[in-house]
Amino acid sequence: MVTVPWAQLQYNEKQYASLVSTLLLRLRPLGRVVDGSGGDRGKDVFEYDEDNRLIIYKLKSFTGRLTGSRRRQVEALCVPPPNIKQMLGTS
Repeated sequence: MVTVPWAQLQYNEKQYASLVSTLLLRLRPLGRVVDGSGGDRGKDVFEYDEDNRLIIYKLKSFTGRLTGSRRRQVEALCVPPPNIKQMLGTS
């Protein structure tokens, strides 16, 4: 069994992206890893579903608390934006 140094991943974004993209590809074998060209230079995983719709997985890594600014960054990536209360069953 491989031991993952979870606490250390917060200090190494490349290791985080490598681990998460590898795990994601195990679940989504038709996905393809692409180096992001946006401002965060993060990795993305792309795949097409059975209806030929493009699905993009953005690999985000934040350390510390999920602040309002960070939450907005994540929510802005969702199409359509999620209804968090509905997802949590608190609507």
